Amino acid sequence: LVERYSYLPPILSLALTKYLKHSSQIFIWHSESKTALNSITMEAFIPTASAWTRTKLSSPLSISRHVVPAKPVLKTRTKLNMVFAYGNKVGISPEVETAKSNLLLSLKRTNLGRDVINDEQARKYYDELIQKVEAMNPSPEPVYDSNLDGKWRLVYADAEEILGTKRPVAFRPNDEIFQTIFAKEGRVVNEETFVIGFLPIHNLVKAVFEVRPPMRVNVKFEQFVLADFFKIKAPATQRGFLDITYLDHNMRISRGNKGHVFVLIKEDK
Repeated sequence: LVERYSYLPPILSLALTKYLKHSSQIFIWHSESKTALNSITMEAFIPTASAWTRTKLSSPLSISRHVVPAKPVLKTRTKLNMVFAYGNKVGISPEVETAKSNLLLSLKRTNLGRDVINDEQARKYYDELIQKVEAMNPSPEPVYDSNLDGKWRLVYADAEEILGTKRPVAFRPNDEIFQTIFAKEGRVVNEETFVIGFLPIHNLVKAVFEVRPPMRVNVKFEQFVLADFFKIKAPATQRGFLDITYLDHNMRISRGNKGHVFVLIKEDK
C-alpha cells in the first residue's frame, strides 16, 4: 500500500495488507466515521477494540448506517483519502502487455538508441511506438506509485550525453546503464560502466528529487563520481525535471526537460 496522505492512520495499511494480498483495489478512508471503504467490493472495514471487522454495504452512502463514531464529531468538511494498491502487475491488460512486448522488440534493434541517434526519421518512428504505450499508462499518479522504487535498466534513449556516442571509444559506456531510485528518501543514482582492458570502470551521478504530482519529479544533481574514485560536487545550476509518462511493475518511460525520452525496464523488485 502507498499512503497517499501523511495523515492517513498507519494502522490502515497494516490491517488491510493481509486482505489485499495481490489484488488491485481502491480504498477510501472516511475520517468522520473512521471507516475504510473498498469502493469496488462495497465492503467496509470498521476498527473495533482489537481488530478490523468487515461489513457488506449497499452503497458508499450507507457507511453512516453501519458505523457509529466513538465520540461526537465536529461539523467539519469530510476528508476522503485515497489509498492505492500499487506495486504489482494486477490490472495490466493483455493489450498493454502486447504493446510493451512489441515496443521492446523494436527498441532492441536500436542498440539502446545509439544506432538511430543521428537519424531523425528513425527516432521519430520509435517515438511514435513509445507514445502508443504511454497512452496506456496504468498509473494515475506515478510519483506516488511504489513501482517507482528500485533499480532500472536503460533499454532506449535519444540523448547523446547518456549514450556517450561522442566520447572517445575507450570511455563510451557499454550496455550496463542503470538508474536506481530510492523513492522514500528522494534520492536517485545514475550508473554507467565502461571497460578498459578487462577492468570495468563505473561512473556515477548522484541526485535528489522532489515530486510534483501527478507525474513530475524535479531533480537537483549533487555529485559526480568518475572512475569509481574522483568525486566532484555538482554546480548549483545542475537541475532539471523528469516526467514519468508510463509506469507499471516492470517498465518505466520518462521524458526530460530537454525533450529526451528514456525507456527502462525493472532490474529487480
